[in-house]
Amino acid sequence: MLDHRAFRLYTRAAGLSRASQEIKSRYDKAIAQAVRDHRFVAEPDTIESGSLVLRPEGAARIFLRERGDRTLEEIPLAEITSLIRKLELSRGEAYASPEERFRRVLEVYELLRLTAKAKTRIEVACEMANLPNWSRAITENHESVLTTPPGPRPRRHQRRLRHG
Repeated sequence: MLDHRAFRLYTRAAGLSRASQEIKSRYDKAIAQAVRDHRFVAEPDTIESGSLVLRPEGAARIFLRERGDRTLEEIPLAEITSLIRKLELSRGEAYASPEERFRRVLEVYELLRLTAKAKTRIEVACEMANLPNWSRAITENHESVLTTPPGPRPRRHQRRLRHG
């Protein structure tokens, strides 16, 4: 879960419509203490963003799940990247265009509009997925399996039944 989503959920559960800087500071200190106590692991979402991905100690680094009430900006990039790779793998070949890939991601997350923010976020996830090389490897492996000439047939051993 991204840290800013956790903070928003925390303030909403506390019944606050807006949070002061003091509340944000206390929240940040509590998260830092939980990380020091090894209750949470905090990893950067990307190099550029200041967001952290928080997960319980020992939990899987990437966990694909439905969008739920999250916005696309509240979904960790590693999760979007994993989804994109899964979509590429299920297709068995690279998508025809980046636009098709964007639309497929939006469809899975049940979103309708490809906003500029959403497009940028999906583009970053695609860069993280290293899709051109990754997709080419899938396609080449798929083709090599189909075009490899069959080797000699293994001998079948017939067992004779003994009637006794």
